[in-house]
Amino acid sequence: MIRTLLLVTVLSLGCVSVSQTTFAAKSKAPASRPAAKAKAAKAPAKPATRKSSLAPIAPADSMLSNILQSRTVRVCVRSDIPPLSYFKGETLQGFDIALAKQLVARISIRYRTHLRTQWVIIKAAERVPNLQKGRCDMVVAAFSKTKARAKKVAFTQMYYQTNKVVLRKKYNLSSAPVIATVRSTTQGAFSLPHAVQSSFLSYSDILYTMRQELVDYVITDYPIGLYLVRHSDAKYQIHRTLKNQESYSVGVNLSHKHLLAELERALTFMKTSGQLGYLQRQWLQ
Repeated sequence: MIRTLLLVTVLSLGCVSVSQTTFAAKSKAPASRPAAKAKAAKAPAKPATRKSSLAPIAPADSMLSNILQSRTVRVCVRSDIPPLSYFKGETLQGFDIALAKQLVARISIRYRTHLRTQWVIIKAAERVPNLQKGRCDMVVAAFSKTKARAKKVAFTQMYYQTNKVVLRKKYNLSSAPVIATVRSTTQGAFSLPHAVQSSFLSYSDILYTMRQELVDYVITDYPIGLYLVRHSDAKYQIHRTLKNQESYSVGVNLSHKHLLAELERALTFMKTSGQLGYLQRQWLQ
């Protein structure tokens, strides 16, 4: 008699992995087995083939292989760019955070390995150095592909495109206006006579100065600008949309080609399945 035991493990991703183990019950053998009249000819062995249901194998010594062995993906993110990535209490959330989780989930499903996400909080200026020095496996942090950056790190296809905007204080503009930007971010083409450029480490610092009315203008990406306006105590407004477009992509180390290919595959799936559009509507509208 054959009994089959199904072991079901529910992964934190929401997918279900099923493994099957078969046990054979002991039974008495017949007293005698009739002898075969003629020895059957041995069929030629068929070449081993990989079933399509099996997980692919990552190339040895690749970053993708290291990730699967450690079962950990180190994701560099920023925490100062709401609604893309920010803390609400002690919880890290936002569009980029949700996107990174889905990318890790797609790789987990494809390789049938539960991968956990290790968040590495960085500033804008640390995105390229952290990838080059191997401090994280990928960067998902409002990271636009430029010619200068593409010489240092690799980028996936674009997952979101937006414009640069200029925020302006509603009242009491200075005769020598202060224009605020975040250090090491792409800048829009905007200038004023007698203006003073002021560079900040994060948008958290800029939001504080906006509430204190210490800056007159802010140059930023549209989703971030909309958030800043809504949380600046009604003291600022969107003044102008610039021609500069920002195309967000996932960044990886130049040598991690197999990981880059898996991220491309995951992003393509998210676009065609509607998952990416859903995340955009959830966080950016």
